[in-house]
Amino acid sequence: MKDDEKHEKFFDRKLLYYGKVAFVVATAIFISYFTIKNLDTIAVYIAGAVNKFFKVLTPLIIGVVLAFLFNRPVMFFEKFFGKIKIRRSLSIILLYLIIIGAITLISIFIIPGIEKNIIQLTNIDLPDYSNIIVEDFDRLKKLLSSTGLTVDSGSIEKYIARFTNISSVVLGNIMGFIKGLTKGIFNFILAMILSFYILQKKEKILGSIKEVILLFNNHKISDPIIQQVKEFNTILNGYISGVLVDAVIVLIMAMIGLKIIGHKYFLLMGVLVGLLNLIPYFGSIVSTIIAALLALFQGLPEVFYTVVMLVIIQQIDGNIVQPRVIGNKVGLEPLYVITAILVFGSYWGLPGMILAVPFTALIKEILKSIMNRRKEQLRYREQTKNTN
Repeated sequence: MKDDEKHEKFFDRKLLYYGKVAFVVATAIFISYFTIKNLDTIAVYIAGAVNKFFKVLTPLIIGVVLAFLFNRPVMFFEKFFGKIKIRRSLSIILLYLIIIGAITLISIFIIPGIEKNIIQLTNIDLPDYSNIIVEDFDRLKKLLSSTGLTVDSGSIEKYIARFTNISSVVLGNIMGFIKGLTKGIFNFILAMILSFYILQKKEKILGSIKEVILLFNNHKISDPIIQQVKEFNTILNGYISGVLVDAVIVLIMAMIGLKIIGHKYFLLMGVLVGLLNLIPYFGSIVSTIIAALLALFQGLPEVFYTVVMLVIIQQIDGNIVQPRVIGNKVGLEPLYVITAILVFGSYWGLPGMILAVPFTALIKEILKSIMNRRKEQLRYREQTKNTN
């Protein structure tokens, strides 16, 4: 009787076990089938959820970036306040006052001029220039017709029509930018507040991150990671601060230089030249082409003067300013820089092109450390063999 009861219990447990296995397998098959069948919908949903998540975190991400950029100036100001207890807060407030002052001066003296440049370009010059092109093309067609030659003008007229509408396209993009700017200003203000607290408690935050790394990894793994992060911080901090200072210097030189030669859009182009200077190699070429195209509204001599002036500024920047301001912070060959810009730019656009160089420098440092460790291991093995 007892054997029968044991047998029944064993059978029940076995049956329950197989039932659980069957349920898990059936559920897995159903989930896999549902996932494969609705893969596109799920991918779109996940992408939307991730995008929404990052949108919510945008002020925090900007705050972290600002804290990273502001760290060096804050440390510099802290030295002047000596041993005052609230020197960190005073340093941050002083830096913020300088930034607010700079933004105010730009808003008063530069932005109105850029606004006039944009209005002049979109409402007057581009429409007038497109009319001149249409009139010249009509004259050319009549001249060719009088000589008996026929021209298939369909495609040419299509491109002229596109050029004619370019002012409305540019204006539409500017309006879209202004709408986005309102939200951007709100995020920036919130980010400034967050960066204040990040800078205030940076040692505590970094200590917590280090503690988490040590908690889940032993010293053999965590120590190289922490060392690599420190090296990357040094490279990135030095490079970005240098590049930003260099961009401001180039911006001022471009504004003054283009003003001297009488470029109609010297304010707009000065800002554009400075911003595009953040992109190595390609930025200076693109800004020169744009400035030369806009100089066409004034005539061919102005195009020549513009190109010569920007080439002179680029030579001064490359041979005098950059070596002193940036130096060789990343130690990358031009081939690696150009390749990095192309790859990062194709995936992440303008931000990718700006960050391509420091991130490639990080990859280079990681690969170098891996190779050095591997060389040390091989050297150790070789010494062990020789000893034996």
